[in-house]
Amino acid sequence: MLQSDVGTIAIVDFGGQYAHLIARRIRDLGVFCTIHQPDAFLPGAVANLRGIILSGGPRSVTEADAHCLGFHPDTVAVPVLGICYGHQLLAALMGGRVSSGACREYGMATVSCRVGSVLFAGLEPEQQVWMSHGDHVDRLPNNFRVTASSRDVQVAAYEAEDRPLFGLQFHPEVTHTTHGLAVLDNFLSQCMATRDWNPSSMAERIIAKTRLEAGDSTLFLLVSGGVDSLVALQVCITAIGAD
Repeated sequence: MLQSDVGTIAIVDFGGQYAHLIARRIRDLGVFCTIHQPDAFLPGAVANLRGIILSGGPRSVTEADAHCLGFHPDTVAVPVLGICYGHQLLAALMGGRVSSGACREYGMATVSCRVGSVLFAGLEPEQQVWMSHGDHVDRLPNNFRVTASSRDVQVAAYEAEDRPLFGLQFHPEVTHTTHGLAVLDNFLSQCMATRDWNPSSMAERIIAKTRLEAGDSTLFLLVSGGVDSLVALQVCITAIGAD
């Protein structure tokens, strides 16, 4: 696999509007990431997996046909971060309870953060964040603790006491959350010690791999005019030339 030598964060997309923005933030922080659909994602299928982020989404965890996961968080050895819907789903899967309707929040909110919490390390005790939810976690699983609360929601963030599982009711990936990038940075620090990925290194790896596998062969490529085939054409030209 091309990226097997690069630590990867897997983002599970539950249909929210921000999954690709989460990916952008993670890459900006020097980490390679991939986006997966919940019904097709298995942690063991991702090479060099270092962490999992569960995105937001428009559904309710309390619905009978709500999006779920093809694995249980107890079965993975890497850190897991749930955001909004992912925050609620992770809590429910670990034995907590999610309620609907009573504490809706949309827009800016202030959260008070617990001293010593992993995701808020190095940050001020009060943070401006962006909320967008109707459901909320109203009972935490055993061995979990609240790490941030807002005026209307007691469990605005949580972490497990005995494993690297984290939840954020708010959206750290949007610019409205003042220190959201720092929160994501703290999560990534739980996942890996070094971060050496960037788009240039990715392009170099793809070109080098194409050159190696092509060898002395002549490549014949049909171009549809779409972005994927045009990029593939440019990679081949860069790797072995156009003659």
